[in-house]
Amino acid sequence: SRGTGSGAITGKDHLDHLTSAYGRLNPIAYESDEGIEGGPRAYIQYHYPMRRLAVEYLFAEDGYDVPISEATALLVDMASGRSFDDAFFDRVGVPVADYETRFFELMDDYLPDRSIPVALTPVALVALSTIFIAPAVAFTAGTIRTPAVAPVEAAAPKSGPQARRIAFAVWIGAGAATSVGVFLIGIYTISTAWGLSGLGQVLGTAAMVTYFAVATLAINWAIRNRHRRPMIAWLMPLALILVAVVPTVAIAVITALL
Repeated sequence: SRGTGSGAITGKDHLDHLTSAYGRLNPIAYESDEGIEGGPRAYIQYHYPMRRLAVEYLFAEDGYDVPISEATALLVDMASGRSFDDAFFDRVGVPVADYETRFFELMDDYLPDRSIPVALTPVALVALSTIFIAPAVAFTAGTIRTPAVAPVEAAAPKSGPQARRIAFAVWIGAGAATSVGVFLIGIYTISTAWGLSGLGQVLGTAAMVTYFAVATLAINWAIRNRHRRPMIAWLMPLALILVAVVPTVAIAVITALL
């Protein structure tokens, strides 16, 4: 049916994550659900995707490369009274016991090192960043105005206390650091959230890029409007920190569920 509750295993990083969490439970070793180890969570998170991987390898070109029609023939053989082991050997060409013994060795050769979703490849991230951040930067640049200043004022510009400028710079830095941190943590979490669907990966990445773009625009606005709208400028980093709670909580929930 091409679907499991926790997503397909498409890289050794995902496989290693599962085996480190649940142990190297061999999917070929189970002949019935009564012997499943690990409880309901392991059943969904580990055994379903591992069984899917075991079946996909049978028909993969770089696996056993068995024609899909042989799956039907195997069932017909069993309906005629043959044992599963005999029918499997006849249709696949290897004993079930050998497949079980070599399963993890075969998967190590079969799977790529990382299961990076298309939405999180460097090219895709650059494209998404350009799509979302470029308009924000362009808009910010378009709002820059050089105020008309009288000659006397230009000769003796009025500036605030040095301590206040330093405090504002530190405060802006805290808001920017929070935004960058949330963005990077979010991207990392999405890249390792193998249970998310392809659409979920794309939407999650788009949401994090959008958040980062909005945060960048807000920081730029606060810096350029510190003198004209000081109260809003000072509150902007606080707003970014408070808004960051939303994606942070969402990330924590995703991590807990997975």
